[in-house]
Amino acid sequence: MTVRLQIDLQVVSMLGRAGLATSDCPPAYRPVVILFPHEISPVAGGRSARGTLPPSPARCGRGLCDVAEYVGDYERATALQSESLALSREIGNKQGIAFVLRNLSRVAVHQSDCERAAVYFQESLILCRETGDPWLSGQCLEGLARTASVEGYHERAARLIGVVAALYEALGWRPSPFDQALHDRYATFTRANLGEASFEEMSAEGQAMTLEQAIEYALAPDVQ
Repeated sequence: MTVRLQIDLQVVSMLGRAGLATSDCPPAYRPVVILFPHEISPVAGGRSARGTLPPSPARCGRGLCDVAEYVGDYERATALQSESLALSREIGNKQGIAFVLRNLSRVAVHQSDCERAAVYFQESLILCRETGDPWLSGQCLEGLARTASVEGYHERAARLIGVVAALYEALGWRPSPFDQALHDRYATFTRANLGEASFEEMSAEGQAMTLEQAIEYALAPDVQ
């Protein structure tokens, strides 16, 4: 890769991240498409939550998957993520598989397909446990809280909300405005269905769990 291309990729990566961080998604979409119209492809490799991997056309392609979700282009998001998943499975990259499954799960939630979303979230969570990725584990646990809330398992949802709150605080991670708004919507819905006292009680139980306990709880079948 030439120095010029590396610099251009760095600029695109920064523009995309800035757009997503401010919920200004359409501008985040355009630089990648304009600069690399023929080179973008979903990434097959792993991902660092701290952004330590160098920019590449492949990583920018996976960024497009995220932006497609944020702007509501779920058909494109699913197509890009499905291709990424196939590539990741082909090379046996567990971290890449887990990340793409998490993304497919999020899109399924937006499409009100909670059953499919839960399956993807759980498969991703199993891989996160194997790879030791607490941040992505938190993302999956938060997703399972959303599916539980939508399906009416409000006590389960509240516990998982508590788990995620404690985990994110321990990691020092703050969600984007888009993700925070999504979280607040499901948390408010769960709180309204449980009542304030019950919600706080269940949430506190979740906060007291270790990450391993939380994963076991989230993966256990038919546990409320």
